[in-house]
Amino acid sequence: PSMSLLRPTLGDLLDRHCIVSLNLLHGGAKGRMVSHFIDEFEDLSKALWGKDRVKEDLAQALANVHRQLWRAQDKLESFEKLDDVNVYDVAYTAFEIRKLNRERARLKKAIDKESGEFLGEEKIYPKRVPE
Repeated sequence: PSMSLLRPTLGDLLDRHCIVSLNLLHGGAKGRMVSHFIDEFEDLSKALWGKDRVKEDLAQALANVHRQLWRAQDKLESFEKLDDVNVYDVAYTAFEIRKLNRERARLKKAIDKESGEFLGEEKIYPKRVPE
């Protein structure tokens, strides 16, 4: 089961709250239209109000991962503007994004488990063979 648009878990709400916050911060600073993010931020804040069933350190760790993801994705996009791109830098950044997304999923899962809202794995991967 993945995030239900009709019944998001606490991890889903916190995850989206981080994304919207970054869009407000960066989009607003660049003069972009962010009114739809303001509305969503207010809705998310209302939905999260009183939901203190999660340790603050997990929520802060999720926000930190989102900040790192934002920077890594900006870096990856910046390579498109270069005439001479180092493919190793591109690959390293892409793998960094993959690693950060896994950490994001792990934190969302931990938040949902702690809040009693864990629905099960979103993606099922075959067992990895240890190296």
